[in-house]
Amino acid sequence: VADSNAAYIAGSLTQAGFNIRGISSTGDDIAQILAELGRACADAELVVTTGGLGPTSDDLTRQALAQASETSLVLDAQALAKLEAHLKRRQAVLNENNLRQAHFPERALVIPNRSGSADAFLTEINKKDGKRVMVFSLPGVPLEMRVLMDEEIIPRCRALFGAQRPYHAEYLKCFGLGEAHIGGQIERCALDDAVNVAYRPRFPEILLTLTIRGRDEWPEARVRETLRQSAEKVKLALGRDYVFSSVPEESLAQVVGSLLVSNSATIACAESCSGGLLAHEFVSVPGASAFFVGSIVAYANRVKESCLGVKHETIQSFGAVSAETAAEMACAARTIMGSDFGVSVTGIAGPGGGTVDKPAGTVWCSVAHPKGVYTCRLRLSWGRDYVRRYSTFYALDLVRRFLLRLELPQAS
Repeated sequence: VADSNAAYIAGSLTQAGFNIRGISSTGDDIAQILAELGRACADAELVVTTGGLGPTSDDLTRQALAQASETSLVLDAQALAKLEAHLKRRQAVLNENNLRQAHFPERALVIPNRSGSADAFLTEINKKDGKRVMVFSLPGVPLEMRVLMDEEIIPRCRALFGAQRPYHAEYLKCFGLGEAHIGGQIERCALDDAVNVAYRPRFPEILLTLTIRGRDEWPEARVRETLRQSAEKVKLALGRDYVFSSVPEESLAQVVGSLLVSNSATIACAESCSGGLLAHEFVSVPGASAFFVGSIVAYANRVKESCLGVKHETIQSFGAVSAETAAEMACAARTIMGSDFGVSVTGIAGPGGGTVDKPAGTVWCSVAHPKGVYTCRLRLSWGRDYVRRYSTFYALDLVRRFLLRLELPQAS
């Protein structure tokens, strides 16, 4: 099971100033859980667990915490009343399995979960050396975990451990450069030794996070200025055109949408091999109706002709995957849907369908604008899903570059 919870918890604690020592996963086995808890408690003052708080036999977290704290499980009256009310609303009857969720390690602090049935709790584990470890146990349902983390756990951590040093970071979101190339360029930047650069690829983007650790004696102003200067060096080394945002949560589609809104412009799509991914990226942006008109997914050639008006002669002479077809698709999207810009993607996603002249991974993207149309080609060598996703982002970036009047990829 993909563990998205750990990333959110680690990110939240890092933003609050805590230094993350590690993340681990374990199976639904008491011995394994206890062993992992032992390792974590030996290395940290604060441990956060997720999952294993449900009503079934494989939900063993509360039992493990009771053993780790050398206590027994006891019934919590308030948790029981809340659980009964929750089940009543769902027209369900309390049974022995449900009752497990109202039991907690003795002396644990129960933290009500307003989003679900499994309450969180805080267990204090006293080590042999006299030190204590605080263990927060959260439900594994992501929505419930996030609400608890934001509203309960972070404030309690601050109260328990005192104010942490403020977290400062500079973020650079990149598209169009490989991780190895980015790493090589950054190594040549001669950044301050205190600056740590973390790479987080999420194909086809790469998020760079610049932080400073181990310099507690530095005043905050020096930390911020060192990070700012370092980020500028990295931008210059990579090429500013390849850095599309300094906000980690901001997507490329959001950047393009903001640029369209600031230009009082709208956009429409004509998609073939991307299969609607362009539209998906746009409509994932809150308020997309302010700039996004719509998309026509014209996969078959006859649909390109009947719905978009691509000339039969164009497809016959140049093929569906060609500069000429891409240009007609983009222009048609703009004309049919009455937008200021039209963007198209047509290609061979593979693994089959390619030829010697047009191998799988050949993609044409085009942007139609009030003064004309711009078209360029991609030659990709990845699998089908990667070709579709990369070409979608490439089309988005083409629009971004056009709106910012940046250098455009050489047409071919």
